Amino acid sequence: MAEFLGVRYIYEQETPEFSLNQSPEAVSLAVMSPAWIDQLYQAAETINNQAILQLIDQIPPSHGSLAQVLTDWVNHFRCDSCATALVQIALLI
Repeated sequence: MAEFLGVRYIYEQETPEFSLNQSPEAVSLAVMSPAWIDQLYQAAETINNQAILQLIDQIPPSHGSLAQVLTDWVNHFRCDSCATALVQIALLI
């Protein structure tokens, strides 16, 4: 079609600032309390994005990268990544 219309497509290359497959160690999930982690796990398992975002609001500003990764997971419908990271954290404890 481009040949007939004489147009040229320019594609934007995405360079995400985060990885949807980032490891739990990288997101420092263990800095939060066990009760908070349990609540986050329950919210992720039930795909309750609103509850997850409310829990993310409780993350201290000093752990902004954790909040950013979790928010990105929610925004990209990756509750499974959140739940998997939580299970891996539980296995490390």
